[in-house]
Amino acid sequence: MWYKEHEKLDIDINLCASGRREEPEGLNLFPGMEVGLAPLFYFPHREVRQDMNVNVDYGFRRWPMLEEPARSVTDAMQRAMRFLDTCKEYVLIQEGMPMTALCIHRQAHTYGELWDQFGAVLHQRHMIQNFPATPELDETPDLTRAFEIILDCMERIITALGEFITAADGARLYPLGREAENLQMEVSQDMTRWLEAARLWEDAKGNKVSYEKWMKEFFSSGVDTAE
Repeated sequence: MWYKEHEKLDIDINLCASGRREEPEGLNLFPGMEVGLAPLFYFPHREVRQDMNVNVDYGFRRWPMLEEPARSVTDAMQRAMRFLDTCKEYVLIQEGMPMTALCIHRQAHTYGELWDQFGAVLHQRHMIQNFPATPELDETPDLTRAFEIILDCMERIITALGEFITAADGARLYPLGREAENLQMEVSQDMTRWLEAARLWEDAKGNKVSYEKWMKEFFSSGVDTAE
């Protein structure tokens, strides 16, 4: 191989202003190719490299109308994860309902996966996913209030995704809009289940033992087992 034959040579290879490379006479680093045709990926011209840096944020430079809706979607998902995990703490410790707390905890951590999926949608058009700071939940909810917070967080995500979908369709980025709709439907299905869970808690009239058993069956099987 040429690199073994010439490993002791001090080879100076430069890119000329014309884009052609210079080599020591008689040495062809790319056998079968003309000496003057250096692959761009190996000898990038300075102007090409600068263009690549400029295009790092190509997505939102090209479609600025999507930046704020995208930010709002991620914000809503982050808020949901943080608020639900906080609710889980109070349901576990204050209400003494470990199974219900576990169900809330599992739901909270679906949003980490969800914002990764949304990030993948943005990355299709080279858009950077921003992660804004989220507030703390400044209350100590009982289970009834926890359900209200859970449902409100889900509604925020659905609304934020709807605004992103509108912006994507307005920019004629229809594939991104349809993928965001899939995420929206997933959250909507979760919201339906938690609406049912909230209704059953009202019907339980404070019977925590019975409700804990129902939550275990409902969220493990996905089937409403209430009579």
